[in-house]
Amino acid sequence: MRLLAMAVRRRSGAVLAVAAVSLALTACAPDTSMPPPTQAPPADHVVVDFTVNEAQGVRATGAEFTDRFGTYRQVELAPDAPAREFDPQAFDALVLEIYGADLAAQGQSFAAEFIAKHYMDNPAVYDNSRENRFAYRDSTEGLIVPAQSQVWADDVLDSAAGWATDKQVLAAINTGAGVLPYASGQARYALRTFDLESATLNEADGGIVFTFAVEYDRPMLSAGTDAYLTTSGKYVLVVVADVSDDWFVSGWGQDVDSTLYYWDGTATQRELKR
Repeated sequence: MRLLAMAVRRRSGAVLAVAAVSLALTACAPDTSMPPPTQAPPADHVVVDFTVNEAQGVRATGAEFTDRFGTYRQVELAPDAPAREFDPQAFDALVLEIYGADLAAQGQSFAAEFIAKHYMDNPAVYDNSRENRFAYRDSTEGLIVPAQSQVWADDVLDSAAGWATDKQVLAAINTGAGVLPYASGQARYALRTFDLESATLNEADGGIVFTFAVEYDRPMLSAGTDAYLTTSGKYVLVVVADVSDDWFVSGWGQDVDSTLYYWDGTATQRELKR
């Protein structure tokens, strides 16, 4: 996992450090050389249950995009989505001291929306063409702190990097999984877990490091039959506020694993790990 950050932050009379950081944590590349182990899918989870999105406030009401698999509307989070709800217990005391509860809550809401919408449902998730990578970059214009905007663009446009997107889908496709045509009016994933785990101070730029625990499913195909890709782990986003209290992304990272469940006469799963 990698976090990148650079910005200036002033609040409550304190001048926070101006710096740039690049933190690298070990991550596993998708292993497609090993044969898939045989294992039954969870007994209580055989198909993708999209009804969970209502409880999580996930709505397919955003901008419309078209790729080689169909037309869809990007995910947005409802104003009362649980992931937006301020949880002071998840915040370090220093963060609340610097930002105050109201502004810290706005930062949490901004981070949750960005992850659900741009990280997990961007135009390049399924169809990683050059055109769609540029569409992803353009869709986040004005949301990245200026000092990091080129770094973000380079990450998004580099099809091999993938730190700024859910790369698990492409790993599944590369091992032979197929993509179902998008269903009209339906999100492209079912979000079962989206919980704020922690909110800490990023000393490099004075921003807030939000860590969310996630678990979600995507409908897919394998050998012509229904399949689903389950992804779980942590997404990290660093956000900073300017003097007008507008929020911007200054760092990003992920530490997730995915499992592709499918049927081929027996219950079989293929593990794809990043």
